[in-house]
Amino acid sequence: VDLGEEIDRPAGMPEVEEHLSTLVGGGDLFAKIDRPAGIVSFQKPVTSEETLSDWASDVASLLTLVERTCHLINKENMIHKI
Repeated sequence: VDLGEEIDRPAGMPEVEEHLSTLVGGGDLFAKIDRPAGIVSFQKPVTSEETLSDWASDVASLLTLVERTCHLINKENMIHKI
């Protein structure tokens, strides 16, 4: 979110930052404020366990596709007696 687009007057920036800080401090939401750029990110950081779990799931899907492809290649070879 670009704070410059959300707020018409620069004087409102500290008020918005204070309100966001209150919400973040209370655990109501996650936000990361880049003051120099005037950008707020609401995307939670991903833990290493979540990243590893995603990779493991992707690898499992890939292996399933490879196994199915090998099966289909073997089937074609048997049909055409290569």
